[in-house]
Amino acid sequence: MSLSLTASDLSRQKLVRIDGVRPDTLVGEVVSRLVTRMRLPRNDSSGRPVSYHALLERQGTHLESGRRIGEVARTDDALVIQPRIDAG
Repeated sequence: MSLSLTASDLSRQKLVRIDGVRPDTLVGEVVSRLVTRMRLPRNDSSGRPVSYHALLERQGTHLESGRRIGEVARTDDALVIQPRIDAG
């Protein structure tokens, strides 16, 4: 059984739906696909790479990239794709 998910960027201006996501797909792979599909910037204004993570709206929790999407999400869940900000 596959999952269908919706995702938006932090501003909620870009919204996409993805269908047919296999439950054994890693969260990091889903995020990477979504970043590409949403055409989010890969580099910041200084040229440094930007990494992204997903927030599961239903629970208000950030998803670990190494987890399987089927372990943490249900079909029709909404994700918010956010840039990862490192303190320092």
